Amino acid sequence: MEILDEHTGEPITRDGVAGRIVVTDLRRRLMPVLRYPVGDRAEWTDAAAGHFRILGRAEEGVRIGAVSLYTQDVHDLVRAADPTGQVLGTQLVVRRWDGRDGLVLRLAVAGDPATGDDGDARDLGHLAAAIAKEILAARPMYAAEVDAARIHPLAVEWVRHDELVVNVRTGKLMRVIDERPHS
Repeated sequence: MEILDEHTGEPITRDGVAGRIVVTDLRRRLMPVLRYPVGDRAEWTDAAAGHFRILGRAEEGVRIGAVSLYTQDVHDLVRAADPTGQVLGTQLVVRRWDGRDGLVLRLAVAGDPATGDDGDARDLGHLAAAIAKEILAARPMYAAEVDAARIHPLAVEWVRHDELVVNVRTGKLMRVIDERPHS
């Protein structure tokens, strides 16, 4: 287990410095696990003894059923599918309904998503389809899990930029929102 700096990816060896946890397991000879992000943040309390404190979840990715999606990958795919730059913000919203998980991409645009700033009708359907196509091409397992009825199809929710969820304490944009019940 290592704690890595969230910006540089370098291992943290000092006590009290927060980072993301990754795990390496070399026991699997054909396909070892190398620096697998477990999704938690931590800090060493006594690095020499191997003692650490969990600080909570890292917002680096989501798991929808058996499919892992990393936030930066999704952001890059959205940018690739949106050459005109209409999407100003992206959040990955994980929900559970009808006994299955689903991913809702919350995409923010300037003004009202239905009409735009100048009142002209906006057609974001083509852009939503292009974004979904990019994500499904990058993660074919998502479509396979949908076809097997284990997860819901990818959905897109258009919002104004000020409707994106931010951390109430820091005001920073939350990249992942997990709305699944945690009981």
